[in-house]
Amino acid sequence: MSFKPLLLKGTYPKPNYPYLPKNPSASGPTEPSPLHREATLKRWRYLATQEVPDVENARALWERDQWDPDAKAWRETLKTIDWEMNQVARAAAAVEEWHRKHPVQSLVLRTGLKKPPADLQRLAQMHAESTRFLQGSQRRLEELEQAWPKKQLIYQRQLEQEGEEIRKAKKCLRVIEGNLEHFRKVWKREEQAFQNREREQRRGPGDRDRGWSR
Repeated sequence: MSFKPLLLKGTYPKPNYPYLPKNPSASGPTEPSPLHREATLKRWRYLATQEVPDVENARALWERDQWDPDAKAWRETLKTIDWEMNQVARAAAAVEEWHRKHPVQSLVLRTGLKKPPADLQRLAQMHAESTRFLQGSQRRLEELEQAWPKKQLIYQRQLEQEGEEIRKAKKCLRVIEGNLEHFRKVWKREEQAFQNREREQRRGPGDRDRGWSR
């Protein structure tokens, strides 16, 4: 979609609507429908309000991607790690609390002359298990991180395309706003041509033949 902003002798380009067939002989309308034109203009107006994205944000785009399975697993693993870190911290605090409440037994245990009581063993086991789960999740996150370098160019290109669309939309709207009266006339002719074509299509072959026979 492009317009040339400067033309000789006061002529203006005709809008190149994306929904028209590239080949004039292809099936489909040869003039844009008013609804399609309005949809295109609405899309341009929306894009014109957007900022051109920075390709440096490609990583953040991947992390938020709801459809990429690696990104989804990465987010879920990150949440799991956060939860498991809290569990490890709670288990460690519980062990420290036991030693604080049992200072004499704690001192004896440090000498290695006595085995830990059952309640302390249970707390220590919870801490060890929580730590093991956390380490497993961290290894999983490292594995998922390997997916990003393989997809980096794809997401960077996506942001580049979005930026191109935004710049094109702003450019097209500037041309239209600068030549609004001309485009109103063009659109009026297009609407008339579209209505004429609609009437022709509603008429059957027999009706057209009778028209020629008269």
